[in-house]
Amino acid sequence: MERYFPQARHVEVQVFADSQGQTISLFDRDCSVQRRHQKIIEEAPAPGLREDVRAAMSQAAVKAAQAVGYVGAGTVEFLVDDAQNFYFMEMNTRLQVEHPVTELITGIDLVEWQLRIAQGEPLPSTQDLTRRGFAVEARLYAEDPARDYLPSVGRISHLRWADPVPGLRQDTGVEEGDEVSSYYDPMLGKIIAWGESRATAIDLLRRALGEIEIVGVATNRALLSSVLGDEEFRRGAVATNFLGARREHLRFGEAAASAADLAMAAVWCAARRTDGNALWEDTRGWRPAAPASTSWRFGESVVSLDSQPPDRYLAKIKGEELRLRILARDATSLQVECEGEITPVRIFEAAPALHLWLRGRHAVLNLVGTDDSLQVVGTAEQGSLLTPLPGTIVAVHVAAGQHVARGASLITVEAMKMEHTLTAPYEGVVSRIAFGVGERVQAGAVLVELTPP
Repeated sequence: MERYFPQARHVEVQVFADSQGQTISLFDRDCSVQRRHQKIIEEAPAPGLREDVRAAMSQAAVKAAQAVGYVGAGTVEFLVDDAQNFYFMEMNTRLQVEHPVTELITGIDLVEWQLRIAQGEPLPSTQDLTRRGFAVEARLYAEDPARDYLPSVGRISHLRWADPVPGLRQDTGVEEGDEVSSYYDPMLGKIIAWGESRATAIDLLRRALGEIEIVGVATNRALLSSVLGDEEFRRGAVATNFLGARREHLRFGEAAASAADLAMAAVWCAARRTDGNALWEDTRGWRPAAPASTSWRFGESVVSLDSQPPDRYLAKIKGEELRLRILARDATSLQVECEGEITPVRIFEAAPALHLWLRGRHAVLNLVGTDDSLQVVGTAEQGSLLTPLPGTIVAVHVAAGQHVARGASLITVEAMKMEHTLTAPYEGVVSRIAFGVGERVQAGAVLVELTPP
């Protein structure tokens, strides 16, 4: 039997041991913020732990490594309850994804240590190590948290990492043009920030996430940023059920476009010109003796835009009027003053989509029909009979002829180290199951045929 923890933290201790019999601890990390029992945010040191608990946990980790004659880098993981009692969970006999946060607070290259120990060298330091500051890491995944963390595959057509600044580290695994496949873990990179205080590190990491631009696959960027801004997280109140417990306060997808967003998108499109300065090459809807006027459709919203040179616009959206002025513009960015507030916007066009990044948000607008007709990308109906990505069938939950309700589990597909269960989009009778357990399927394959009642 195992003890049940209604709420627990996941805290681990980094240890190193050499072949000369020395074993040391390099302090603790908190990895409590998880989805599907996989970590997405880690930090060192663990927030809010009593110093006596830290010391006892480190001592227990060292004793565990010594008890088995361990040599090399390892991580001893514990569950910690509300009273800060800790319980052994497992030992990972390797460096882990989150080891950079330990490197940043100790100033030690753990990979170099691992290699030196493997060559038979003694540990370059004894247990009189010191830690400085705080470090926080976010794992950027190719997945859609709003769709139950569905992994995302595709070619990365646009990629821009955060600007390098002191205290920021980016360990990345993809470049623009790379294909994200279903064969590997969906992690695209690790963004790590260090600061003298925990709040400083969190703010730097959140700012860096807001600068990242990726087109071609969905990511968990918005969720990571939302967690870092959550008041409970910022006061260190983390647990392994954090995402579920704070669900109503977190943003699992990008926020809906505001009226100002739509107006700025319309201004970008209206201000576009082809090469040359002739009047017939001007695409702003100019008219003699009257303001240039164009209309742009964003889903159900229509933006009426009057051009008032030089570079001034009046946007009308559902009875609301917004005054805008272009302050700067180049091939990929726009700086706009909207109702007195200055907003820098970066734009990437991948027909038919228009991607805007502004103040840490990512808005995707779809151009349909004509150059001045846009609509917000919609979401698919919940439940599907098609596999959303290549993978392997690992479970079939229904049989031919079975009556199923809307939302019932049909088939489970494994891809990118995660399982995704397809559900019935409507009530019906299973008329055919196209694949069996163990078979590989391609994206878009029909897995189940469902006849409506």
